Amino acid sequence: STQSRSRYSNWKQDEPDNGGSTGSNYAVIDVAKAGKWEDMTNTDTTFPYVCKFYNATCPLLEQDEEFKEYPVVNYKKRAGSITVFDTATVSCKSGQTVILVCSPAGRWQFTQPTECQPQAAIGGAGSRVGSSFSLIVLSYLLVVMR
Repeated sequence: STQSRSRYSNWKQDEPDNGGSTGSNYAVIDVAKAGKWEDMTNTDTTFPYVCKFYNATCPLLEQDEEFKEYPVVNYKKRAGSITVFDTATVSCKSGQTVILVCSPAGRWQFTQPTECQPQAAIGGAGSRVGSSFSLIVLSYLLVVMR
């Protein structure tokens, strides 16, 4: 745990009540009560966990080899502060915008399958394809002119 305070709560009415002779040291989600939270005393009942902490960060999009050519529409832009499940919106060559998410592996990923291509992917400024093509044409012209 990061020991940081959460602003979100979903307690059932009159909870947490710290009931029982030893107090309530556990919280459970009551699926029969629309997912409301309830505090409980120590029991022999075993519950599956629902929380997991990821200690990963994603690089700035401008520094990410896979996504640096996508124009960024919106995301928080402070190195080291982009954490798991943070999102970014980028623009595709087609003009559509798509959402990326910082994955638990510390890599940006599309949130759904897409045909999105970077705007500079085919012959655009800064494109590796466009630069190679220009170099080939220039080399050809130099040979022909000799």
